[in-house]
Amino acid sequence: MPRIQSSIDLRNNNEISDEMLNGKLELYRLLDEGRAAAKAGHKRPYEDVFDDLEQAE
Repeated sequence: MPRIQSSIDLRNNNEISDEMLNGKLELYRLLDEGRAAAKAGHKRPYEDVFDDLEQAE
């Protein structure tokens, strides 16, 4: 038997899906940016990156 949902529930689910899709698209954009930077030779030792992250906390 099909599950019946109210229009409010459907709208809320779509809003959440849109937020998740936007988050994924932003992640893919950042990954592509990182790949391009690495390909162009802009690299740092991972120890330096983790040191910077620890200092930012």
